[in-house]
Amino acid sequence: MFGTGRTSAPDHLNDVGSTNWQATRFFHQHIWPSEQEKLEASDLQIMNTMASAAKTSSKKLTALKDQMNWL
Repeated sequence: MFGTGRTSAPDHLNDVGSTNWQATRFFHQHIWPSEQEKLEASDLQIMNTMASAAKTSSKKLTALKDQMNWL
């Protein structure tokens, strides 16, 4: 508290570094995605792209097959 010789600020205001560390830790634990989450999101995006490409290819092959049958 006041008059300890260290500072004129109350003790709870001297813990700003600790509070910043706690806020940073909370942010990284609860908001910032972990490396594993980033990899999983990247893998999911790759799988979605591959699935979309396969679907497009399948439609093109079906259209070509229909054209061949028509001839």
